Amino acid sequence: MNLIKNPVLKVVAMLALAIALVAGCAKNPEAPNADIPPETRIITHVISTAPDSASLYNVTVYWGASDPDGQTEYYRYWVDQENIADSLKTGTFDPVATVRMEFTSQTPSHVFYVQAKDNRDVWDLTPASSVIDIESWRDVNQFSPNTVPVTVPPNGALTSRGVHFVVNGSDIDGSVTSFQRAVDDTSAWVTVDPTFVMARESTLELDLTPTDLSLGPHIVFVRSIDNFGNVDESPLSISFIAVDTLRPDLSVVSGAIPNAFYFLPQGGTTTDIATTWAGDASWYYSTLLYRYAVDDSASWSNWITESMATLTGLGPGAHQFFIQAMDLAGNATTFSTDFGVGQLTGDRGILVVNGIDWGTYSPQPENMYAANGPFGNHPFQFWDFFPGSESFYPPNIASVFVGSGAIPGDSLGHYSSVVMALNAFNGDDAIFSSMQPLVMSYLNGGGNVLLACRFGSLFITGDLLSYGVGTPLEFNQIGVNHRAGGLVAAVEGLVDIGGIGSWSLSDLLAPSTDPNVTTLFNTPDYPGSVGGIIIQPAGKGKFAFVAGREYRFDYAAMATDFDYILTHYFGEQ
Repeated sequence: MNLIKNPVLKVVAMLALAIALVAGCAKNPEAPNADIPPETRIITHVISTAPDSASLYNVTVYWGASDPDGQTEYYRYWVDQENIADSLKTGTFDPVATVRMEFTSQTPSHVFYVQAKDNRDVWDLTPASSVIDIESWRDVNQFSPNTVPVTVPPNGALTSRGVHFVVNGSDIDGSVTSFQRAVDDTSAWVTVDPTFVMARESTLELDLTPTDLSLGPHIVFVRSIDNFGNVDESPLSISFIAVDTLRPDLSVVSGAIPNAFYFLPQGGTTTDIATTWAGDASWYYSTLLYRYAVDDSASWSNWITESMATLTGLGPGAHQFFIQAMDLAGNATTFSTDFGVGQLTGDRGILVVNGIDWGTYSPQPENMYAANGPFGNHPFQFWDFFPGSESFYPPNIASVFVGSGAIPGDSLGHYSSVVMALNAFNGDDAIFSSMQPLVMSYLNGGGNVLLACRFGSLFITGDLLSYGVGTPLEFNQIGVNHRAGGLVAAVEGLVDIGGIGSWSLSDLLAPSTDPNVTTLFNTPDYPGSVGGIIIQPAGKGKFAFVAGREYRFDYAAMATDFDYILTHYFGEQ
């Protein structure tokens, strides 16, 4: 067989010869080139259509990179400084980033830098950069701010020569940094700073006084100015007539109210009375300052904006309280009251006070009182927060009824203990709130209070939460109608109290560790809560609270427990 003539073997032989010739002629191989750095380029950027806060805009920048001998894997970017520390650069794997830039008339542009790194940890030696100019996106003078009224006199209104205006300025593409106002003459603008500044909206509270306003008709113009210096082209205009016949409304709300009577603390010769008042000049678009005096109308306090004060160092006897309200024009209203301070005598024993609405809850209150629920076997006199309810009274309270409405202090001072059956319905809580300074004075003067009510958190507020304790009382079950196992006696001498019908224990107190506080009733169905306490501070009156709809208690158990509290804690015979 002639192998040379075999075509397959002939091809193989030729390939072997070619490989041998190449191997014999080849040179030594050259070293590969060093790693080539990547090249970064910025493609474009987009500026948001409105600032997200004042003159700060969100700017989104897009970029890319190439690497001849590998691939880009990571980027870092920064703004404005060409050479900064690596720690100040932001790293990302994405070829896009959104940054916040502030554009103002002083800083209309920024420079954005980005630098790529390849898969061999080599950085681009010349980072890409791009100037981002707010002018290249839009004309900054395109959008002017807008000015709108919030609280201003309606056109043609009567005012005093002191007017309080509230207006808002808004700017869709920036922020309102100032306002201007003019009175009657738009060639005489006066620049004023905003009262509140927000992202794209600011508020101005502007007071004009007799220095600015004469008697007669006026037009006040207000316009807003944005952070680019653009001015509202359609200023707000307010027309009104200034007169000299308007005066503030003024009344005393609590504390030194007319004919009030307060008590000296036990062992003390003077007392303090927290007093509040209400003044109003908003109906003629003005605001008020207040000053007050006690007994001497020439000894005024400094002018204040608050509508409350504590009258200190009041001795026994009759006193006068003077309060004055002055509007922006200097017009004033003066109001005076007479009140008294004296010792708590307690010569009439126990006063039982009703705050349960008879028409709504009848016959439950009648049944409760007929069963002696709030007072047990003790003699008492009866007071009703709701006038004209005598037709509901059972005989045992009708025979000892002494008065209705809010209790005057000189009446309250004749009683050594008060039992209040309240309910937070149809106004009894409002009456109690108006009496709270008197109740605090009564307790500090040595009087005792037993408060039984649902929604106790509406009654035990303010100073009463802190009475006789270092840490204020807290309610931790509020507004919930608890109807489980009831009140479980926590001290010997008391009995458990259940309920009848749709009864409840709301609101429940958190336990107190104060040494002056004794828990009277637990609520095992509501761990972490108590249903009754008594506070016994040294040298003051005692305050007891029992939670729940007392007119739906088991009346016999209620009478036993309330009798025990009055006898063994309050010392009533």
